[in-house]
Amino acid sequence: MSKRERGISAPLVAAAAVIVVFVAVAVYFFVFQPGGNVMVFADFEAPGTRPGGSRGIMPDNTLISEADVEGGFSGRALRLTYSFSSGEWCGYWMNFRADESGYDVSKYQYIKMWVKGESGNERFKIELKDTSDGASYAYASARGTGYVEISLGLSQFQKVPWADKGADLSSLKQVNIVFDTEPMRGTLYVDEIRFTG
Repeated sequence: MSKRERGISAPLVAAAAVIVVFVAVAVYFFVFQPGGNVMVFADFEAPGTRPGGSRGIMPDNTLISEADVEGGFSGRALRLTYSFSSGEWCGYWMNFRADESGYDVSKYQYIKMWVKGESGNERFKIELKDTSDGASYAYASARGTGYVEISLGLSQFQKVPWADKGADLSSLKQVNIVFDTEPMRGTLYVDEIRFTG
């Protein structure tokens, strides 16, 4: 390598290093947004959740179907299409981590998301579940056929009837979207689920 080539490659390497650092910092701030005390949990731009957990339908695909689709509030969104009878339920689970270990969200005050319904009256339950099967819930509704932001205070969540205790926010394992009330048929779009303080 000539002296001239070495003189050119050194600035290129330095520029590449600066770009790599810039991208890493940008990704960190986009995902965790520490200055704004916001943690993006799921944006549906890629498989899984942003912290690295998996996600899927429950109890099976006879009552509900899911797809990540274009036309979200920002980029892609989760589309849930459901139909169930009285006494039945269905939903969608999302883990924080791949190994299903806990995630501390106790420093946040709200869970927020953008939702829209095909009919505009879709009602659903948000469940928070911890690593020791404690679980809490709060209901929300799609208000119209355009995207609206749902904001639920974490202090508003109540213990689910089937659990011995409410969810421990310092060791949260899962966020669930559950359909168990009227209307028993519909399509809900969900985007940008995040915890904020």
